[in-house]
Amino acid sequence: MKRLMFSSLCFVCIGALISGCGGGGASSSSTNPSNVQILGVWNGSTKASTGAVTGTVSDQYYGTGTSVTGESVVILSTGQVEVGSISGVISGATCTSTVDYGSFGKTTETLTLSSSSVLSGGYTRKIGFTVAETGTESFTTNIGASTPDIRGTYAGTAKGNAAGSTSTSITVAIPTTLTTNTFDATVTANGTAIAATGAIVGKKMVITIVNFGGNNIYISGTITGGSFTGTYYETAAGGTGAPSSGNVTLTKQ
Repeated sequence: MKRLMFSSLCFVCIGALISGCGGGGASSSSTNPSNVQILGVWNGSTKASTGAVTGTVSDQYYGTGTSVTGESVVILSTGQVEVGSISGVISGATCTSTVDYGSFGKTTETLTLSSSSVLSGGYTRKIGFTVAETGTESFTTNIGASTPDIRGTYAGTAKGNAAGSTSTSITVAIPTTLTTNTFDATVTANGTAIAATGAIVGKKMVITIVNFGGNNIYISGTITGGSFTGTYYETAAGGTGAPSSGNVTLTKQ
């Protein structure tokens, strides 16, 4: 099994999962005042009804009138990352939406705005016609439409959490033609360039490398003023094998 090495360590990146209806701060139709409070970017958490799957979630919503679209980024406690596209409707203070996570399935969720800074409710995730899980989501921070411009090249280091780990130089190149929340990217470590996909919601950025030598690699973190601080997580694509993890710091060049 081929693993991407940082010095003597495996390159890994952290991830996330599940979704939500989010928003805040953006303008909207005067016929639906709640839309003004729901549109934008929300940060929160998700929890399955079994209590087995938890994670953080960031959603960004766009729209006018009663219709909304957007992107959802979920980072599971396991380190897995999922990115989904959102479509839904707003009725009063309630947002009902579907989030499509591709092979991970689709979630149907109903979230209600109980104040200008609290959005919460339940979700059901299905893979095909089979219910995979149900649970709840809670958003307590509406940071408005503040997704930064992330286009360009970032350089920095990754260092594993294991004792004796050393730092390895890495770069992440994001196309200058980026115009949406999702993008293709190139991650280079130890002279090896790897195709990746990514997403940005608010200041939360995630990058996923699928099936590199049989492993999935997830990077997630926060961008502030051209600096990225986050983590990495690597595990076998089939869900077996010992995972590795560490920290990543990058600066826009």
